[in-house]
Amino acid sequence: HERPAADWRDLRRHGGRTPHPSRWPPALRWMEGLGLNALERLVLHSPPLQRWVVDAHVEACRRLLPDRSAIRRVTIVGGGLFPRTALALRRLLPEADLEVLERTPVATDRHCFGCTAGAGSSCGGATAF
Repeated sequence: HERPAADWRDLRRHGGRTPHPSRWPPALRWMEGLGLNALERLVLHSPPLQRWVVDAHVEACRRLLPDRSAIRRVTIVGGGLFPRTALALRRLLPEADLEVLERTPVATDRHCFGCTAGAGSSCGGATAF
């Protein structure tokens, strides 16, 4: 905090509020210093997080697209390091033709996503999907 030498009982006298309060609860404030790319790389190293992110994306897409029966072709612009939209739509639209612009095989083929984050073969090569 601003006054590390001050006794905690005296802090209210000095103004009380931080000039830039965090939007995160205390247990998650470490994420504030990370950018979106760092969080995405964290997902690449964790199959449980991958499943959670894709499951959340599937639910969001399911709510946005209640009537999916007529959808035959989808173009997804970008995909990042972890193409969650493509993976979610593949589950929701198994018969649709999905096209990811600017894709690379390493981002969309069935493989270990940890390898794309530089984990190499130390992850064991397990796939989550």
